[in-house]
Amino acid sequence: MRTRLIVPVLLAVALAACADRATSPLAPAAVAFDLLGDPPPPSLDTTAAFTNTSGQTTIFRVQYFLSKTERNGFISFRNPASITEFAATPEARISLHTGVVSGRGVLTFIQPGGTSVFGLANVTAAVFNPDCSRTCGAFTVPGTFTNSDGVSRPTNGNFIVAPPSRVIGDGAVGF
Repeated sequence: MRTRLIVPVLLAVALAACADRATSPLAPAAVAFDLLGDPPPPSLDTTAAFTNTSGQTTIFRVQYFLSKTERNGFISFRNPASITEFAATPEARISLHTGVVSGRGVLTFIQPGGTSVFGLANVTAAVFNPDCSRTCGAFTVPGTFTNSDGVSRPTNGNFIVAPPSRVIGDGAVGF
């Protein structure tokens, strides 16, 4: 007799438990991403200037980026067809990563009197300006100047990156 009573009680408990169960599928949990601080700013399309030892200046296009919070950034170089006295290898870039500056690629400047070549792996100094007001930054790279007679000598390349507000057209910069 007891066995007959236990079966209906267990059946009643099981039915009561099923009645409390949700009849519609559960919605998937929403995925939330927590960005730490503000997202990084977009990179800036701007120009840089190189002045050789005889005072001739070449203006060329660069892409500039600096994440202010992490102090990581880069300066990459472009080869516009309108500037024939400047050439950059496709991978030419100066990078700042957690305070360490590095470079790769080669910049070549063809100016009256000779050609200057700078291997960016040899970058000796770089400054990335967070507010990009008067300048976005500057960098120095040792290189080689070869005059029209084929005589080469070491030279330093000192470069200034202009803020976009000072760029006029495809090359003129007012510092």
